[in-house]
Amino acid sequence: MRLLERLNTPTAVLVVLFAAVAANAYLYFAYYLPATSSASASRPGPEATYPDLEKKSKSFSPRPTLPVRTGDPLLVGAGDIASCASSGDEATAKLIDRMPNATVFTLGDNVYEDGTAFEFADCYDPSWGRFKAHTNPAVGNHEYQTPGASGYYNYFGSAGGDPKKGYYSYDLGAWHLISLNSMCGEVGGCGATSPMGSWLKKDLRSHPARCTLAYFHHPLFSSGSEHGNDPRMRPIWDVLYAADAEVVLNGHDHDYERFAPRRRSGSRTPRRG
Repeated sequence: MRLLERLNTPTAVLVVLFAAVAANAYLYFAYYLPATSSASASRPGPEATYPDLEKKSKSFSPRPTLPVRTGDPLLVGAGDIASCASSGDEATAKLIDRMPNATVFTLGDNVYEDGTAFEFADCYDPSWGRFKAHTNPAVGNHEYQTPGASGYYNYFGSAGGDPKKGYYSYDLGAWHLISLNSMCGEVGGCGATSPMGSWLKKDLRSHPARCTLAYFHHPLFSSGSEHGNDPRMRPIWDVLYAADAEVVLNGHDHDYERFAPRRRSGSRTPRRG
């Protein structure tokens, strides 16, 4: 049975793509960094300001449209992608090379250890950088180990969203896709009435697509032994659930896992979730 169906068919309820399966599985078995660097005690908190990003935010204008792709819409991606200490990103990039018409997403922690400008240039760009023109990224916790995630926002430019927000949406075929920022403390919280929660509700009302997919870094539900369930995005999950979103994709735990439809509590349901 084909895992990839046309995104513009109503039966394509799950767009969890083979490339995402292979990419995440490969990254887990090919490399797992023994330890992630901890944030410095002197790192500025969420209330700090970064003049370069302040300037970019004030002049920000979103990417107007996705580059024109030929053929059926195709979405591929992974999270926790690149490291100069591993060849995993080169291997997963070769999988995407086989799908030249694909639109690419990322699920955060795009480059280790800290998402610096140097790491994006030297560790991410030589592999996944060749898909940059048609990549729609999400930000993760490692990017914010560089103040304001400036390495991420400067590398991806408008494709990464407003640097003061890091969330945005776009359409692909009959699907509405939403990239969210699960680093809640950096964007005014993740509550239903937070700036991101309020934006999400408005965005969903404005785009009543038959099929909706959201992606962000930290998973609400995970069986991973390293991190497991992360409740920070539950209010955002509830907003998506209330709007009948079909699919949520996450990174953070370095493994591959797929769930059947879930209720808000996390229990399985055959009808909705």
